[in-house]
Amino acid sequence: LVMENGAGFDSTEDLWEWLFARSDGLLNWKDKEREAVRFKPAYLNDSQILFANSKNKVFLLSGEQGKRLVESIAWQIHQRASEWRALPNLPMDARQIGTDLVAAVQKDGEAADNLRKTGALTMRRAGFAIKLRDFEAYERDLPPEIWQAHRHAFFRAFIQHVLVLPHFFDLSTYLPRVIRLATACEDFEHLRRILNALYDLYVAVDKHCAATIKSCPSASSPASSDILNRWRTQLFDSVGENIIAAFPTRLSRDGKAGWQEHMAEYCPPDFEALLNWPIFNSL
Repeated sequence: LVMENGAGFDSTEDLWEWLFARSDGLLNWKDKEREAVRFKPAYLNDSQILFANSKNKVFLLSGEQGKRLVESIAWQIHQRASEWRALPNLPMDARQIGTDLVAAVQKDGEAADNLRKTGALTMRRAGFAIKLRDFEAYERDLPPEIWQAHRHAFFRAFIQHVLVLPHFFDLSTYLPRVIRLATACEDFEHLRRILNALYDLYVAVDKHCAATIKSCPSASSPASSDILNRWRTQLFDSVGENIIAAFPTRLSRDGKAGWQEHMAEYCPPDFEALLNWPIFNSL
């Protein structure tokens, strides 16, 4: 919440009292100690929503420096919000894709500007989400062959930097969208590489990790192997569903050949056929 200090606030309590007076009774202090603010609408008689003051911050800014600070934060927000961004811009060089997504970072997580400070390579989550959204726009608007090199560079970066431990679980929510992108563009060779890497990831988790259900008491928690088997089933069921959802209504000649070569008989070990949909049997 950014506003002009027309009321001349001098403290956090001044600001809260100003908000209370304009909330029609929905906001007030929880108690006399004023340690938290209570939100109490009429429809929540049996519930409490509290805003702890330790988590509330008030910044009183003034002068040109204060304006510049607000403008800088607003610019960063606009850069990350899709409604403020320009139309997707396809780089001239496909090799730039990997550089856009992966950053060299120091141990404290800050971007490194020289080799001495570099601790690791990490995928930028916000940059990845924006780039994936752009690629989904290209898929809708451009013939697949026009931007094939860029797309394949993106898939390679995804396999190398996302489908590995421990980074996968930070970006796993984007997996269905990547699967649909590869399928819709008939990139069946790279789709097969993604699925192979995904199975290798499962094997690594099974070998090196112990799975537990966080909300389940340890005494009644299922065995780690049972949890991992269910996770594997859910993971590959989701893959199959997203391939079916994005599968082109009519494959090109190259697409049909690519499917027959790379995907027609694909089946992860210990699984029944991943894709039992009738249409795939007729390709």
